[in-house]
Amino acid sequence: MKHNAFVMAAAAAALMAAPAGAQDFFKGKRITLVASGGAGGGYDNYARLLGRHFPKHIPGKPRARVQNMNAAGGMVLANYTYTKAPKDGTYLGNIRPSVLFEQLFGNKAVKFDGPKFEYIGNMNEDTDACLVWHTTGATSVKDFFTRDFITSGNSRSAMSFSFPAVFNAVLGTRFKIILGYAGTPSRILAMERGEVEATCGLTTTTIKARLGQVLKEGKIRVLAVAGNNPDPDFKHLPNMLNQAKNAEDRAALKFLFSQMQVARMFAAPPGTPKERVELLRKAFVATMKDAAFLKDATRTRTDVQWSTGAASAKIVNELYASNPNVVARVRDALKAKASKRKLVYRTVSAKIDSVKRKGGRIYFMDGGKNVQASVSGRGTKITIAGKKAKRSAVKAGMTCDINYAGSYTRAKAIDCK
Repeated sequence: MKHNAFVMAAAAAALMAAPAGAQDFFKGKRITLVASGGAGGGYDNYARLLGRHFPKHIPGKPRARVQNMNAAGGMVLANYTYTKAPKDGTYLGNIRPSVLFEQLFGNKAVKFDGPKFEYIGNMNEDTDACLVWHTTGATSVKDFFTRDFITSGNSRSAMSFSFPAVFNAVLGTRFKIILGYAGTPSRILAMERGEVEATCGLTTTTIKARLGQVLKEGKIRVLAVAGNNPDPDFKHLPNMLNQAKNAEDRAALKFLFSQMQVARMFAAPPGTPKERVELLRKAFVATMKDAAFLKDATRTRTDVQWSTGAASAKIVNELYASNPNVVARVRDALKAKASKRKLVYRTVSAKIDSVKRKGGRIYFMDGGKNVQASVSGRGTKITIAGKKAKRSAVKAGMTCDINYAGSYTRAKAIDCK
């Protein structure tokens, strides 16, 4: 017994000593968590939930900063995390599994190797949904097969494109896809405006967290879900998987849906010191079990069905070992045509109600509605009292002429008095 106690004590001491450098490293540092979606959407929601609780479980209790990088359906973030992000444990990117598919499909825009990311953990297994705006009159999944539906998408590497495109090719649905919508809020707004009629590639967790009231009011109708393990809260709806007519069709859909098992992954760049990766993985698990975190998740209506970094890496490796014939069929389906959203810019004169992210986002009234516009340091021309200015100079209370294409779009120009 004494010998065993000595061995156990020695092992514990070794365990504490080995990562000491990693534990000391994070003191006084800042962890950057980057969401692969726009503000107000599902990816943003999960990143901010994690950012509020994750740091306290990391030795040294670093500060947390949450950013958004939603270009190209998460492709830009995955490439940046892999090639340019700091490899010291202070940067975690929200890697969408849909962009991992792009490597399997041979997309030349891919600058990463999926299995080589250092996966820290996954916050949720999710289910996709297809929904319509109430004015379409559609009430059944059968409507997707009998009439055309104009649907919104982010980019060709996002689920908002891949899901309806594969449904068209494999099942025979009739979605007409328009790309160029920055995130969930802009896609829902597009339906409200009559620009589009439907959308797929929108998760049930996002519907519950962000669109519960709109759903309750009957403005949107969820007609079908898509997933290998559907959300129990939507079990009464038909699953697109069951619309398959044969085993080959079903295999293609199951491959497409497999990405939902790791729908909210966070990863560090390859080359991050292993001891820091392990420390972050342990902190992630502790966060997922934290009572305050779980209470916050309930408050924000955020589903949490988490998996460890090691489990996430295993699922990714299995994804990369998929049947080549199935991969090829889905890849070919994604060669489908899609239209590009046409933005119509106009200038409104409004008082800036509030400014966030150091001028990166402004809020104001337009046509009696609260709206927001993003402001780019390079892409937005900013003048104040006739002089060129930085976006950080735009303040709440200023009256400005704002040239933009509607809420959730980037302003081309801002001229403040």
